[in-house]
Amino acid sequence: MKIALQVAVVFLISWLGDVISTFLPIPIPGSVIGMILLFILLMIKIIKVEHIKEKIEFLKVHMPMFFIPAGVEIMEKYDFVKGSIVQLLIVCVLSTIITFAVTVYTVKGVIILQNKIKKGSEK
Repeated sequence: MKIALQVAVVFLISWLGDVISTFLPIPIPGSVIGMILLFILLMIKIIKVEHIKEKIEFLKVHMPMFFIPAGVEIMEKYDFVKGSIVQLLIVCVLSTIITFAVTVYTVKGVIILQNKIKKGSEK
């Protein structure tokens, strides 16, 4: 029953993200809004990590299986993309590097902010 409740919590937040995205004037995917909503709920401790831990651990272990359909689809459409392989690889490599860089600087910025907040609360 515990895992069913965790799945229900994750799906409810995901569904809320989809609902919110339909009312926004800009096209933001519901899954992104759901992740932001989950993050906010975890930060303000409405949802505790223990409430969804087992479900998240399951998803982390089985994450590679979620990429199999995309890989199969690319294989099926190979004739369509074979003339653009070089361009696709360049885009993949550049987007990976940019993602790494943005992540690094975001983490550095958050650490700096946390240290400032911690120093401010110690005074």
